Amino acid sequence: MLLGLKVTSSYSAPAHHVKSPLAAEALALLEALVKCRELGLSRIRCESDSAVLIKAIKAESSLAGLYGILADIQALAFSFEYISFHWISRMRM
Repeated sequence: MLLGLKVTSSYSAPAHHVKSPLAAEALALLEALVKCRELGLSRIRCESDSAVLIKAIKAESSLAGLYGILADIQALAFSFEYISFHWISRMRM
């Protein structure tokens, strides 16, 4: 058994007619969660350079125009044994 195994992966998908960069980031995160669930992953760490998005997810609050996307992210989060959301600086990227 391997303990502390860390697998890093990134995922992207095209999105058309997105209202804002924040909506695009939220949609990307939602798609990544769907992909992780499809892969059968049970413990994930999500990172984003959008402090606004991460704060909204952690506070389980809504943002204008993103209510449905945030609700989907929060609902999907319950399908994982462990999930965390973290803001990362763009300088680190």
